Amino acid sequence: METDPEAFYVLIEALGIGLLIGIERERSTHKPSEGASTGVRTFALASLIGAISMMTGGVPLALLHN
Repeated sequence: METDPEAFYVLIEALGIGLLIGIERERSTHKPSEGASTGVRTFALASLIGAISMMTGGVPLALLHN
């Protein structure tokens, strides 16, 4: 099985963007007295799911919607 380097870079880019957004969101909304808010892990996972969905033609997102 041959791996496409471009697909790997797209996934790494999506992961990086998700991590940056998650870090910023966590730092701007987190207060010590409150529980954990949506942060790094959630945005990283959501960005990877979005990237994989776009690579496969949107099928995974259509399946999650129903």
